[in-house]
Amino acid sequence: MHTLTPNRNTEPLRSVTCQGPLTSLHRIIPMITMGYSVLDLLDGLSLGVDFLAHGAATLTIMGFFIYKDIPHVIVPMLLMEVCLVS
Repeated sequence: MHTLTPNRNTEPLRSVTCQGPLTSLHRIIPMITMGYSVLDLLDGLSLGVDFLAHGAATLTIMGFFIYKDIPHVIVPMLLMEVCLVS
């Protein structure tokens, strides 16, 4: 009987087992999102508290993942968010 063994170089297994980013995009996308949160904070000064709150929350969450050196873990969620924007 043949058993199926998962390929350890695929997502999300790679992230779940803390093996680090798979591609350079897994490093870059969280940094872009963190930069976007700073722009939200700046826009919040003139556009209202909603933008300010969104920027602060996004900066805090992305800062946590980057501080823990696991930003690649959140990339699937970020890609799903980008796919929903139309």
